[in-house]
Amino acid sequence: LHEYKISIFNNLSNRSECRNGFPLEISLNGSVEESTKMLDVEFNIEQIKQIIKKVDWGVLVKSASQFGLSLPLSYSEQDFDDEVFLCAVHDAILRFQIMEAELICPICNHRYIVSKGVPDMIFSSLVSKD
Repeated sequence: LHEYKISIFNNLSNRSECRNGFPLEISLNGSVEESTKMLDVEFNIEQIKQIIKKVDWGVLVKSASQFGLSLPLSYSEQDFDDEVFLCAVHDAILRFQIMEAELICPICNHRYIVSKGVPDMIFSSLVSKD
């Protein structure tokens, strides 16, 4: 996975001091239209159902709403039979791509750069100066 998806920012961290630095704040470099795009990704209902079970739903809803993507505040098992619900989740998790942004750690306020859809998760003090 080379591109930064809204669904993975809650799993990214490289500092032991920031183990509870969840979720990273997303600050776009420009408008939503300038800094994001929607990808063409095949809709796979079973894949979406599995992903839903693994994400922090509240964080996903909050992040998605930041970019104009609408998801319900909660879901039930019945929603797994609702294609409109599954399509909305598919859009938020797999199609929506952040191209230009900064991811900000809530613990240390370090800013990780996302450029051309690729996050640079190297904390500058960890990079060797040799």
